[in-house]
Amino acid sequence: MPKPAKNRSTTTSASSPAAAIIIAGHGRYEAAVLLGLQEVPVIRVEGLSAAKRRALALADNNIAQNAGWDRELLATELPELADILVVEGP
Repeated sequence: MPKPAKNRSTTTSASSPAAAIIIAGHGRYEAAVLLGLQEVPVIRVEGLSAAKRRALALADNNIAQNAGWDRELLATELPELADILVVEGP
């Protein structure tokens, strides 16, 4: 199993790096761990109350729920990606 990346992700909050917590970007952090990355870019947020940290986390999660696909663009991209995957292999 790869070594975990340093506790860095999209948005963290802490007064010191050792106490950093991930507010948003848990999936990105987990992907970094799976890839064996030692560091992940981070946006550090300081001075948030517990309520504001929770609100930020909820807002970040809601962004994905409101996302959608450009179906015309998707229709043109998927066949090309399929061709690339066949050429590159697993």
